[in-house]
Amino acid sequence: MVEENVPKIQSIKLNLLMNAILRTSAFIFPLITFPYISRVLGASGNGAVTFAESIVNYFLIFAQLGIPTYGIKKCAECRHDTKKLNRTVQELLIINISTVIVSYIALIVMVLIVPRLIEYRVLILISSISILLNACGMDWLFQALEQYSYITFRNLGFKFLSIILMFIFIHSPENYVILGAINVVGNYGSNILNLLYARRFLSFKPMGEYNFRQHVKPILVFFLLSVSITIYTSLDSVMLGFMSTTAAVGFFAAGTKMKVILTSAVSAIGNVMLPRMSDYVANGRINDFHRMVRKSLNLVLLITTPLTIYFFVMSDATIDFLAGKGYAPAIVPMRILSFTVIIIGITNVLGLQVLVPTNREKYVAISTIIGAGADFFVNLIFIPRLGASGAAWATLIAEFSVLIVQVVVLRHEINILIQDIKPFRIVFSGVIAFVVLLVLHTGFEGLSSFLQLLITAPVFFFSYCVSLFIFKEPFTQIYLQQLITQINKSRRLNNLSNKNMKR
Repeated sequence: MVEENVPKIQSIKLNLLMNAILRTSAFIFPLITFPYISRVLGASGNGAVTFAESIVNYFLIFAQLGIPTYGIKKCAECRHDTKKLNRTVQELLIINISTVIVSYIALIVMVLIVPRLIEYRVLILISSISILLNACGMDWLFQALEQYSYITFRNLGFKFLSIILMFIFIHSPENYVILGAINVVGNYGSNILNLLYARRFLSFKPMGEYNFRQHVKPILVFFLLSVSITIYTSLDSVMLGFMSTTAAVGFFAAGTKMKVILTSAVSAIGNVMLPRMSDYVANGRINDFHRMVRKSLNLVLLITTPLTIYFFVMSDATIDFLAGKGYAPAIVPMRILSFTVIIIGITNVLGLQVLVPTNREKYVAISTIIGAGADFFVNLIFIPRLGASGAAWATLIAEFSVLIVQVVVLRHEINILIQDIKPFRIVFSGVIAFVVLLVLHTGFEGLSSFLQLLITAPVFFFSYCVSLFIFKEPFTQIYLQQLITQINKSRRLNNLSNKNMKR
């Protein structure tokens, strides 16, 4: 039974567009909610929610057991065979449900015996609903089938709902528990719809003769990868919560907010490309595989370079706009974390788009374990001395460690992967835009943070784009030529249509 009910695979351009919309919403919605939430709850209330969600994330990652990434890869490989896809989905769901039960039991035990967690037990238990909703969401299936239009519109609907709920119910610092519940609705509520939507092209009638053993080894490798990633993405907040105050966690959360938004946008490229890359490798299309990797890597460098520069310089205005004057201690952490945007962008390509599709995910796991170890030990040294800034330095060092390991693993393939990429032209363009931004930042320092961002952003990014064209950066020239071709094509079609109407 081949391609009987499986939805049509969408084009990469449409998938990237849908993901761009989704990730743009991930950028815009926090700009709407975070300034309000940070001012109403304060650093302590905001920090309490961040601390509780960081704790839940550890149990969530165990419940997932590496399935989110493995599921994309495995389902993408068999997406043209409905029967095989059905069996694979059922096997992964059964495994996932089993780990959710174990994870919930472990979380309840921890909340009952750890004094620091008892204090936030209600908030933690509410946040833990995300564990169950994540299991029934099966986002990995829809990503494998490249159904990004559905994913995007579904998520947008629940994000709008969460914004409405925030403004209705969050009015005082005591409402931080309600915020935890609203975050669950906004981030995971849409997963309930997935089971209904999946029934259009999959059967959940037990098929029997399951082969769980085939999934064990790869799932454990991806689980190890997920654990290590979660450790050094949540470890900073958790260690700050235990070694410092919830206010320090709140300052760090504010400092890392923009970094999370930007890196999630960059990571969207990897999420979109993974199914297609896996398909290329499975069908022996290595030249196409290398070509797409080069495009992805170049696009990441083009995007992350100006973002890093802009938010490093404008971190003071960004923090003031997002969180207010009371979050001034978050400025330095944000400046430090801005450099991780480029690093994470590159490791996302090398790891998710090169190593995983070529069945070398164990090296991604090794690199992230090393990064997690570096994060832990640097946190031990820096947090007591530097607080939130120390946690930021630990994150930067951890991300750089991951990059070094992945580059070493791919050392014999680097020349092929970076062929035709001209990084110095991107760097020179960034330097020119950086000088322009410094002048603007100094000249408009007396204005409100909103006006500073409103004026400097368009001028900075325009300067960067013009510099790319002046230096004739290859991929920019290609993108420009494609745009001109599309415009000319549209004009020809319009002219032809007008002539037909006159006749």
